[in-house]
Amino acid sequence: MSARMFISLMLLLLVFTAGLFAFATPKANEVQTKECPAGTACKEDDAQTAAADGMMWESVSRHLLNVIQ
Repeated sequence: MSARMFISLMLLLLVFTAGLFAFATPKANEVQTKECPAGTACKEDDAQTAAADGMMWESVSRHLLNVIQ
């Protein structure tokens, strides 16, 4: 394979990859309806859900600490 053909194929591959990235980007109009911070419940008045969520994170952290030790 000559150097000229190699460079041509690499440029073609670069153009194809750039086109693929351009058409594969997500649309800008997709908006998340609910904004809930990680580790908190969406409904702040629901104490049972918040307590269960806190217990889940505590369980995960204990499991990870046991694995590390």
